[in-house]
Order: sequence, then structure tokens, then C-alpha cells
Amino acid sequence: MANYVVAMSGEALTNAMVEFARRRNEFLNSCSERPTSLDHFITDDWTMTDQRSGGVNFGQMDASGWTSFVGLTWDIGGGRPHFSIPAIVAVRGERCAAMVQVIDYEDGPQTEFILCLRLDAELGREQRSVAFDLDDVDAAIA
Repeated sequence: MANYVVAMSGEALTNAMVEFARRRNEFLNSCSERPTSLDHFITDDWTMTDQRSGGVNFGQMDASGWTSFVGLTWDIGGGRPHFSIPAIVAVRGERCAAMVQVIDYEDGPQTEFILCLRLDAELGREQRSVAFDLDDVDAAIA
């Protein structure tokens, strides 16, 4: 596993968004096959922007494509991906967090990136997601 640089602040590096993301990863890790619907995790106006420069980049995405996007991870490697958050980069209030997301595809390859997430006002579903390269910490925090 890579060495991660974690931004230090006076705040605790956990919040409602971090805990939500951990629970979602636990759910995904418990799925023995590709989930058929994950809409309960995101708002109807959810968006994702992929800012990664190397390798795979999914560009812009809205809520209609999210279940298929996450489901793609079951098509890579051994068919049983494992999702983890080995480091929290930064938190802002209860709704926003930047974290290192790792997807291990079971048979060797894995994807590591910084994922910036924002919860909705009710702290119940994810509303916004932006993916960054691991070395793009400053942009992720901004």
C-alpha cells in the first residue's frame, strides 16, 4: 500500500461524510455480486466529476449512471472488489470530506485516488463527488 500524505488541521479528521462513505464501502464489500441498484446512496441531483489525469477518467456523470459506474468494478479482476478508505485528507464541516479511496480488484490490480464527497443538507445521501489523482492533494482540499 502506498504512503499517503494526510493534511493536518485542528479539526478531527472524521465527520458525517466520512462515516457515510465508510458505511457505503461496508455495504459494497458485503455484495457477493454486482449490485442492481445503489440509488439509495445518492441524491437525484448527484453529480460526479473525474479530474484524474492518468489512466481511466470517467469525465462528468449524473445520477442515472452511478449504479452502472460502480457496477463496473465487478467486471475487473476477480469479480469481487474491495473498497477501503485508508486515509482522510481533509474534512470541512459535517458534509464535506476528501479521502483516499482504494478499490482492490481481488487479483492484484487496484485503483487509488482522492475522492472528495459532499452529503446533502439532511446528511443522508451523497450529493457531489469529485475524483483526483493521489498527488493532487492541494486541488482536492481546495
